[in-house]
Amino acid sequence: MNRKSIIYNYTFKIIIRLLSKYYLIILLLLSFTCRKKTLLIEKIYNENSKFIKMIGKIKLKKKNGKNLRAKFQIRIKKNKLIWISISAAFGIEVLRITITKYGVTIVNKQEKTYTYYSYKELKDLVGFYLNLKIIQKILLAQKKIIKGDIFNKEVGNPFIIETILSNNIITNINLNTGRVEKILLQNKDKINGIISEYKYKLENTKLPYESVRIDVFRNDKNLDNFKVEIKNLKTISLDEPLEFPFDLPDNYEIR
Repeated sequence: MNRKSIIYNYTFKIIIRLLSKYYLIILLLLSFTCRKKTLLIEKIYNENSKFIKMIGKIKLKKKNGKNLRAKFQIRIKKNKLIWISISAAFGIEVLRITITKYGVTIVNKQEKTYTYYSYKELKDLVGFYLNLKIIQKILLAQKKIIKGDIFNKEVGNPFIIETILSNNIITNINLNTGRVEKILLQNKDKINGIISEYKYKLENTKLPYESVRIDVFRNDKNLDNFKVEIKNLKTISLDEPLEFPFDLPDNYEIR
């Protein structure tokens, strides 16, 4: 046996001894690694996530061509509460919004005022019915609110039709990815509504989507059309209990 073979066999025996001596430690390390991977998998966004916290940028484009840009943070307790904070330059908060099953409260921190809208009042303002679950569906690109029927076209992707609060909601789903591509909400007269179109990054699984463009269209002469773009979306946390701070100072006036 040559010198090279002797060194090889000796080294192999040492490795076997170390493995036999420390196999319990190795198993523990492997189990910890597997557990860590499992925890990461649990953090991937899905429609069953109960708590979601996201940040991003928002642009509001009015019919007159004026654009408003801001940063925002959204916190959601699924089917219970939506909390939105909108900040202008230098991170100064200008609006705080809470959406519950009863209505919407908007706090204007610049003007030191607050306004509460029931969903009936909100319908008169925007031209179609909304509620917590509909707003949540649009913000999270959810497939369904209630049990709807999936219709498959001969050419194209499947879609879901739901009827909620006199609205027809059509949700288009990409057949390959299973993700929502577009949500169309129209009132029963098909006069007013919302079209939401979503874009995705396939490698980013911690977000409901990468960006969304929301077109609010209203044929009522007293109501303006406008567009909202949400982009640069980032997920801060998933399925971790969140705080929803909301206080009204005594010097704030109701409008």
